[in-house]
Amino acid sequence: MNYVACVAAAWASSNNKRISHCKQTARQKKLSMMISRAQQGPAAAATQSQTHSTISSTSTPAAESMNSSSSTPSSSSSSNNVAVIAGVVIVVVVLLAVGLLVCVCIQRRRRNGYGYKSSLRKRKSQGSIKEVMSSIMSQQGKLAGLKDVHVFTFKELEKATENFADHLILGIGGFGTVYKGTLKNGMVHVAIKISNHVSTSGKKQLLNEVTILSQLNHRNLVRLYGCCLETEVPILVYEYIPNGNLYEHLHRLRFGVNLNWSKRLQIAAETAEALAYLHFAAFPPIYHRDVKTANILLDNTFTVKVADFGISRLVNPGKSHVSTAVQGTPGYLDPEYFHSYHLTDKSDVFSFGVVLLELLTSQKPLDYKRELESHSLAAFSIPYIKNGKLDQILDPQLKDVPAVDFQLMFPAMQSVAELAANCLANKRKDRPTMKDVVEDLYSIKAFGKRQAAAAATLG
Repeated sequence: MNYVACVAAAWASSNNKRISHCKQTARQKKLSMMISRAQQGPAAAATQSQTHSTISSTSTPAAESMNSSSSTPSSSSSSNNVAVIAGVVIVVVVLLAVGLLVCVCIQRRRRNGYGYKSSLRKRKSQGSIKEVMSSIMSQQGKLAGLKDVHVFTFKELEKATENFADHLILGIGGFGTVYKGTLKNGMVHVAIKISNHVSTSGKKQLLNEVTILSQLNHRNLVRLYGCCLETEVPILVYEYIPNGNLYEHLHRLRFGVNLNWSKRLQIAAETAEALAYLHFAAFPPIYHRDVKTANILLDNTFTVKVADFGISRLVNPGKSHVSTAVQGTPGYLDPEYFHSYHLTDKSDVFSFGVVLLELLTSQKPLDYKRELESHSLAAFSIPYIKNGKLDQILDPQLKDVPAVDFQLMFPAMQSVAELAANCLANKRKDRPTMKDVVEDLYSIKAFGKRQAAAAATLG
């Protein structure tokens, strides 16, 4: 440490000496210059004057440069103003374009579902109307039901729906829009369905749909009153069912209504009767193809009216299936139909099995909140039914009754659950027919009534 301190002190002393030497040399040079200027005299003054002149002349460009630079902010500010104005104009144009686009989208949406407005294109020619009407009339001799189909004018339907007012919309779907209408001075309420688009097969497809619906004569099938042929898009007129559909009641979309077990069992039996009629009593047979709770309408007494035959198929008697592209609603689709493209009466049976599960559980047919393997209600429910754990998936509303009443009802619920499992068999040959389903449901109802009567006697 002493050695380092000594070296540092020596270096500092040497450095101080150098600094004092430099200062002394600078003072001597300055003194020499002053003596030299004093000796030059007038020549120095002249030189100084010349030097001042030179400095003045060289300062002029600098001043000009300063003036020029002082004018730059002004021009720069002007440029900035132009840029701001241009930016505002661009923003306004963009906003106007976006607003126009939004208006176009809203208008298209309204055309496609929220009102007839401009989407109801008027007929192309009077000849096409006569052609369709003559086709319908020619069928009346072959199909007695067609004589009851009334052909409405477009003006009648406009008046019935207050020019297709939005507040009269009953429902909107992929098929089109359904309006509530009033005919005959407010005495008759109807449901008027307007297709979203022109059918690819045009008049023949309209005739086919009218032909299917006009044949049906069953108390649990919605009735077709008629059609309108004055527009390019099909318009059909049905009886009005005031109490909504089963889906709305089961999933609490209609408040203040309690679907107890007795009502649910009656709804199941009436729906099964309607489908059995389509399969075995209608000629030719009809496969509904879209059996689901949303298509099971309920009147004020909760009587069933099966509706929406838009994708139904007439079947040649004796044929085992119809080869067709898969159509229907996810969650209700028959997996064998989905893979083979063979539509059969058992496809409706599978869909009805899902309806039975909804009646028992009030859960959605397809719910992605459930586990991956249980997205479909069928996959979710079958393990509980087979393992005797039905009570774990029952709608809590069904269990919200006195314990004695629940014990009386539960055997019937188990029987319906087992029937649903049979309807949902993977292979169509293992499923019952709708005739068998009707018999089973009415047997379950009768058994329940006997049990209730016996309990009342004992009580």
